[in-house]
Formats: sequence, C-alpha cells, structure tokens
Amino acid sequence: MKHTLGLVVCIAQLATANAFFSFNRRAECAKGLYILYARGTGEPQDTGMTHGISVDIAKRIPGSKVVPVVYPATFTAPPYQDSVADGVKNMQEGILQYAKDCPDGKMALLGYSQGAHVTMDSVCGGSGGVFDKVPPIPEEIVKKSIVAMVVFGDPTHTPNVTYNTGSSINSGFFERSNASIETCERYSSRLISYCDTGDTFCDSGDIPSVHTSYIKLYGDKVIKYVVDRYNSASNNNTSQSSTSMPGSATGTSTDAASSTTAATATDNNRATATSAGPSSAVDTTTASAVSSAVSSVATASGTANTTSSPSPSVVHSGSSRLEAVSALRMALIAMGLLVWGMMAQG
Repeated sequence: MKHTLGLVVCIAQLATANAFFSFNRRAECAKGLYILYARGTGEPQDTGMTHGISVDIAKRIPGSKVVPVVYPATFTAPPYQDSVADGVKNMQEGILQYAKDCPDGKMALLGYSQGAHVTMDSVCGGSGGVFDKVPPIPEEIVKKSIVAMVVFGDPTHTPNVTYNTGSSINSGFFERSNASIETCERYSSRLISYCDTGDTFCDSGDIPSVHTSYIKLYGDKVIKYVVDRYNSASNNNTSQSSTSMPGSATGTSTDAASSTTAATATDNNRATATSAGPSSAVDTTTASAVSSAVSSVATASGTANTTSSPSPSVVHSGSSRLEAVSALRMALIAMGLLVWGMMAQG
C-alpha cells in the first residue's frame, strides 16, 4: 500500500512537470507484448523506422500494443541534448508506469538513431558528457518485465561490446560512460545494437545511406528475435504457473543468477537463451524497485537542464574535454544532416 501510494504521488508530480510526458494515466495492460519505441531525429510522431517494425511485431503477437515515446526528436529546437533528455525521462516513466500497473506484463523497447540514444540511456543510464547523468532502470525491472531491446544506428555506439551486431568496429559520435556500458552488457541476452560500417552517426563514417538501411537489411531477423523472446518468456510463465506460489514472479530472464539457461544461436549468430528455472525475485521486490526508480527519476527531472547548455550538476565530473568533443561532433552531425537532407531531396 505504501509503495502504491508513493508511486502515484511521484508519477503525478512527474506528469505535471513535463509537457511531453505521455504516460500520466494508468497504463492499459496488453494481453500480448507492450512495444515502446523511440523515433529518430526529424521523424514525425507516430511514424518512422521503429514505428513500422513495431507494428509488424505486434501483428505476430495477438493482443500487443504499440506505444511511441513522445519527445521532440530534434537537433536544434530544442537542442539535441535537451531532446534526448526529454526522451529518456519519458521512456523511463513509461517503463516504470507499465511495470507498476501491469506487473505480469512484458515489454520490448526499440529505438532508431536519436531514439536509439534515448533507449540506451533509459535502460543503462546517462551516456555522459553534455548529456544528463540519469540513473538506469533498476535491474529487477529490466529482467522481469523487458524481454527484448533493439536499437539501430546508436550515436553512442561502442565497439567490441557483447550486445553489438553489425560490421562496425568504430565508435559513434558520442561517448558512452564505462558505467553505462557495464550496465548494458548485463543485458546482452536481450539487447541488440545494430551498427554497420560507414554509418554517419554510429560508426563515424561517411556513407549516409547506411544509416537508413537497417530495417531493410535486418527487419525480418529483428521481428523473429523479438517474437521468439516474447514466446520464450510466455512459455516460462505458463510452465511456472502451476508451481509458483501466488504472487511470485516467474523466471523469464536468462541473465538471472538463479536461472538455468540453454543458449541457442539466432540467425544473426548472436546467442539467445531460454530460461528453465524460477527467478528469485518476487512482486514485492519489484514493487520496491519501481518505487525507488520513480523517486530517482523524479530527482533527476528536478535537476534536468532545460536550456541549451546543461548545468554542471547533471553532467559527469571532469567533463570539459567531453563537452568540447561532443560540441564538435554535434556540429559535424549538423553538417551530416544537411548533406543527408540534400541527398534525400535529390
């Protein structure tokens, strides 16, 4: 009761504090998969690459819901870092709201370009530099509720990490902090980051067309991956329902310490695992994690920057060099966007 009351108060405060907040009412639980996606820079709301593939996934899982993260997705008005901050705040609130209102529900997260940046910061914590230092979604919630996360063309792409897929061996335009990378790597059984050589933003390359090619190249594999992850989680829920105590959470995570896993290779040579044992987490633990997370997001939103230059209190210490590098990279991105737009018009 205390957890529920605290969550209601925190979420209500967050809702009134942010005009872009779209999760300020009780979440409508999906009978299937709840798909939360973040679009790329300049893509209109309710459109874009991740919208299309989210709809395709929903068609294969009856009772699914497709929900966009409402945020600016802009580069200059508001500035990119402020747009990302709005997106992270709203995606985190959406995840926490659904985990609270639908404790047995399953989610998938998708993000493209700036939306990939938003998704990674939301789950793994702020990327650092000029970007807000936000805490990650609690691990208990990720493992219990989020079955799959797929991002394309992430500007904070880091080479040689376990969750990468694609041909890129270079870093993206923006750095990601070591702490955030370590958090991301804990979810490599349910997280895929696509980046190919030449991508202007995730690979620091010079081939703009690569950045728009991911759905065409990998769309079918991604759909299969997300559907398989959902079905595996659903099957585990069903198999555990006859043995689990009422109110206990069923094991759906392959990276949970108490689970026994069997890895199987996917089409893209990644290893995905199916869980064969109950999770030690219970609903009360998850509720506590949700409550704590909402409070953390509320604290972060109270200090979040709303101007074009973030406050020193919300960026990593000793970040002067990162800020200078990020500013240069953002200028280069602006040039890339202009070239990309000219090519598209031509």
